[in-house]
Amino acid sequence: MFKTSKIVIALILVITLCSVLLAPAALANQAQVYTKAAITKVLKVPTGTNVPTGDFTFTFTPVSINEDTNLKPPVTGIGAAGLVTISYPQAELAMYTYTETVGDNDIYYLESGELFGNVVWPYAGIFEYTVKEDADTFGEMPAGETMTYSKAGYTVKVHVREYTLTDIRPEGKNVGDLYIFTIGTYRTINEDGSQVNVKVVPTPDGNNVEYFYSQMTFENIYTKHNGGDGTDPVNKSTLSISKAVAGAYSSTSVYFEFSVTVTKPSLSTGIPEYKAYIMENGSALTNLTDNGFPTYATDNGGAYVTVASGSSLAFKLRAGQHLAFTDIPVGASYTVSETGVAGYVPSAIVTTDNIPGAEATAERSSDLILPDDSVYELLQVGELLNRVAFTNTNDGVAETGVTISDLPFYGLILLAIGGAAAIVIIKARTGKTKDK
Repeated sequence: MFKTSKIVIALILVITLCSVLLAPAALANQAQVYTKAAITKVLKVPTGTNVPTGDFTFTFTPVSINEDTNLKPPVTGIGAAGLVTISYPQAELAMYTYTETVGDNDIYYLESGELFGNVVWPYAGIFEYTVKEDADTFGEMPAGETMTYSKAGYTVKVHVREYTLTDIRPEGKNVGDLYIFTIGTYRTINEDGSQVNVKVVPTPDGNNVEYFYSQMTFENIYTKHNGGDGTDPVNKSTLSISKAVAGAYSSTSVYFEFSVTVTKPSLSTGIPEYKAYIMENGSALTNLTDNGFPTYATDNGGAYVTVASGSSLAFKLRAGQHLAFTDIPVGASYTVSETGVAGYVPSAIVTTDNIPGAEATAERSSDLILPDDSVYELLQVGELLNRVAFTNTNDGVAETGVTISDLPFYGLILLAIGGAAAIVIIKARTGKTKDK
């Protein structure tokens, strides 16, 4: 009997231990309940780009009630009869649901209002919808601007119950009242258009720990440049590199050699090419041979060359000229260098988004490479004026030895020394005479 008792006790311990181990797993497998839902618009722009003005709209399409596609759930109360609108931009940065900068991208998150709080449900059941973003809601974009719309898609199932005394009492509900028990939200189409089936959390404000917005997200990408159609380098330059000279021994006819590399923002697709003109006296040159371009193209803006993102463009400028890009997007980064010229001290001031920086310099006759990690750590294109103004100064080299202009001063010094020496000699001789 004692042996049997030991077996029973051992079984009890095993059962208890299994219960303890399985309890967390059982809790984890319980469906979480979400009684509210919202849409989150995620707008990505290259850093420094102003948020565009316009509306993003989303359509709720009724699918079925209790899986019967002949019955359609109500859309009244969901936005404007199933059309939900999220407007950009917000008046202040703090009015966005969440903002962050990742790499060279600024990201703005903005939630819709709560989606189903004003819906009048006809009876208890499971009400299914699909949700997609409407394309081209901003209309035709101005020249130089692009908007990529979201391809994401979701299925939303709203579980509606009648309140009974056995339920946890919903706020403000009485026995027999309808209430949302939970909302099941599934991403069915990814941003790239591929098929998927992943359950997401639709709760407004997220969980305020890992994320701070509804995970029913739709992502858009906006890029722009301020060069219009790219053929007006006089009034629509997005980045310029200018040359000036200073000093008594400088020359306005000497050409200085440069190299520039422009790299697109990470949000730009493909490998774009950027157009560059050479400007002098307020207009674009029509012949670029002297500037290092044996071949070039022309349009109504003048002669120009193109360079692909990430590739270097070598060119030459003399005093009073500048290179003007017309279609570099906001957020693009670039490097620029000038080859050293004998006798000249190079310097440059970089203006970004109409804000000039400090002067960067190099030794006489040396190259000047920007960014230089001391004055400028990054060169980036902003919404407003963007310019690198190079100045090369040649004041000559200080002469050594005597020059004609110095002779009168050296003569006076020698005369004074000679006078002092004469006095010493006379006194010495006078002293010797007295001794005799």
